[in-house]
Amino acid sequence: MSDCTPLEGYKFQLGAYKCTCKMSYEYPWKDGREWYLGSFIEKEYTKKMAGIFNIYDGLKCRVSRAPAMLPSLFR
Repeated sequence: MSDCTPLEGYKFQLGAYKCTCKMSYEYPWKDGREWYLGSFIEKEYTKKMAGIFNIYDGLKCRVSRAPAMLPSLFR
């Protein structure tokens, strides 16, 4: 449901990427971003593996609520 790409200026470092939602999915939170930061994803995954409270399983793009594009009948 997402595509991840490396952040410019960071070579091969952990968490130096961002994941954007694929078409017909959307970023679920209204925090001024449109993507997940790789370091945040990795931090939450580490917490999950340690058995600590985390939101890793909630880091998913949701199905977009935008109405489907309908062909125009009045052209």
